[in-house]
Amino acid sequence: MDAPSQPIDEEEDDEDEEEEEEEEEEEEEEEEEEEEEETKVEGDESQLATAKDDVLKEDTDDADIAMEEPRKDEDLRGSPASDGETKLKATNYRDKLHLNAQLANGYEYTPTVAVAQSTAIQSLALSAGPKWLFTGGEDGFIRKIDFIGTIEGKSPLTVAQRHSLVDSIVNAGVVTSYWENEQPILRGNLADTATYEPQVSPVYSLAVESNALWLLAGLRSGGITLQTVRHSEGSIQHYFSRHKSTVSVLSLEGDEKSFLSGSWDSSIVQWDLNTGSEIRDFSGAGGQISSIKHRPTGSTALVLAPEDNATEEKKDDDLDSLFGDSDKEDASDAEQVKLESEDKTPEDVKAAMESPQSVRLVDQNIFMSSSIDGAIDIWDIRTSQPVIHYAVPKNTPPWCMSACWSGDGEFIYAGRRNSTIEEFSLKMPLKLNIPNVTKTLRFPLVSGAVSTVEIMPNNTHVLCGSQDNVRLYDLRRHLGSKKTPFSIIPGHHGGVLSTLYVDPTCRFMISASGNRGWLGVSTELLLVYEINVL
Repeated sequence: MDAPSQPIDEEEDDEDEEEEEEEEEEEEEEEEEEEEEETKVEGDESQLATAKDDVLKEDTDDADIAMEEPRKDEDLRGSPASDGETKLKATNYRDKLHLNAQLANGYEYTPTVAVAQSTAIQSLALSAGPKWLFTGGEDGFIRKIDFIGTIEGKSPLTVAQRHSLVDSIVNAGVVTSYWENEQPILRGNLADTATYEPQVSPVYSLAVESNALWLLAGLRSGGITLQTVRHSEGSIQHYFSRHKSTVSVLSLEGDEKSFLSGSWDSSIVQWDLNTGSEIRDFSGAGGQISSIKHRPTGSTALVLAPEDNATEEKKDDDLDSLFGDSDKEDASDAEQVKLESEDKTPEDVKAAMESPQSVRLVDQNIFMSSSIDGAIDIWDIRTSQPVIHYAVPKNTPPWCMSACWSGDGEFIYAGRRNSTIEEFSLKMPLKLNIPNVTKTLRFPLVSGAVSTVEIMPNNTHVLCGSQDNVRLYDLRRHLGSKKTPFSIIPGHHGGVLSTLYVDPTCRFMISASGNRGWLGVSTELLLVYEINVL
């Protein structure tokens, strides 16, 4: 019985092996199907990824095409052509701002910066931009302030400093450096001492070059120092000696190759900066010089070529006829301007457009001076005697700390001690040198003396700085409306103002408090206002 059972077991084993082989084949087929499906899915995903890459590549190519020109500009940034285009765009932007300021219906002023200096601020000057602000103090120090960093709020005021100020004033000044306004001493006059102590002088007058390379500072002794600013700050390079008393006014010419100086000795001198010598002496003023201003031509700032300058100057012949100039002289002057303009390169034209005088053109031959005794003189720079002399009108106190031109150069505004501003017309006839006052702008008697006067670009608003406040007077409302013709600008209060400065593009205004060596108290503050053109 055991013999036949062996084949049966072998058959069963063979069947089991066949079943196992079939199962293995089925498993292999399933694995192959799964691999095929995975390969198919991966192929679909790769196709989608390829399509996305194509789309991204197209977008990248478009972006590269769009960014091609800026990259070229970046590569050519250092070239003269690209620099000239950038400067031209900046100049055009400034011209647009100035045009908007000229066409403005009104202005709003918001004080934002207060610079406390613990001394009376007798003078200030700004470089082109404005980028740097220089102040002269009664303590004999010149301070250099980063104006851009100041208005950007890099130095905020503390809570204690803001306590007595308007709520909108939150920033302080960024003072970068300071130095003494030193009176030069000859070696032979030095005392036999071990240490040298510089003799400092109050800074009653300042004038700075447009690029802030150097500045001029007046001294109490009557001298004027030319000091470097960008390198070796405060280093005296030249000493101008002519005046016998305090230098109260300094005014740079448009080409910055000469300047005018006014002193308490009642003299005005024109200096040559190339030679350091005196060009001309103007005598005839009756008192201490308080201000010197060149006459505006009334031309707009949108002048893109020197030929346009010549055209504008040729059209403005009112003052020429006033001084009796002949037509032949006008023709020769026009030909000379034309020849000079033909010699200028495009770079010279762009540089002239960026100069401080490119915004409001002035006549470099005609200027006005005011004296502390109240008299006003009109000068032709080619003669040493005043062409027109305005004595003090009747019933007006003999006092004038500030005077300015109108925007068109036809009127003069003079601040008086009896809380008024008087307007004079160049075309109004005189009676024994006594001017006929065309307008009298009156303020409350408690406001005090008007120490600073400045005209706005639209030629219809006048800034008036008094003891109590700064006011904006609207000339269109003078005697023609029941409304108050002026508005009060918040910020300044309770001190004599030495300077009111308005940015040519009408973005900022600066007020400084100081008595300039005359009568009054100071708040020892410099305020910066933001102007909103309406």
